[in-house]
Amino acid sequence: MPTSNRTKKKRRTAVRPGQADRRGSLTWSTTVAPTRRPWWWFAIVAIIGGYFTIRSATSGAWLLGLLALVVTVALIIVNSGGPRRHRFGVSREKVVGRIDGWRRSRIEYPLDQFDSFTFIEPKPTKREPRPQPMLVLFFAFPGRPPLALFLTKDEPTNQAIVDELATLLPYTDARNYKVSQGLLDRMARWLGIG
Repeated sequence: MPTSNRTKKKRRTAVRPGQADRRGSLTWSTTVAPTRRPWWWFAIVAIIGGYFTIRSATSGAWLLGLLALVVTVALIIVNSGGPRRHRFGVSREKVVGRIDGWRRSRIEYPLDQFDSFTFIEPKPTKREPRPQPMLVLFFAFPGRPPLALFLTKDEPTNQAIVDELATLLPYTDARNYKVSQGLLDRMARWLGIG
């Protein structure tokens, strides 16, 4: 019986979100909705930004006026965006992330740069009754801010992701980080920017 030299294409098997495939890579995707702002928030930002832009330009500080205009436009654009799709993958070699929204971005870090990770589930608020939980990966060298990866809103999937990631990195409670992050979140809510 003759044999052919053709190679068969391997069929890709579907991996459920939060489960590792045969190569040990863990993948998941989620949609993160931005904080909804009322119309008057945009009006106030535009009025204050316009005031500082005009005031700076008329007093001869053109650079400050340009800066005020750029900051105002950036605040309005960032806060008026729609939901963003986040896709993350963690393997034995690296951490990969892709964010699709009004601006696409991609992250990629070798896994050996991370020391540990923790799971954060923010407290519900009136504005957001089911907040988005996240994983926080801490870099091995100090001075570098940790990497936050959003998780799904499905608890069993999140638990599977945390369990699988615990085989690759040690889990830490990170109480100091959680306390400082909680203080920053409360301050942002008080200022109306979070």
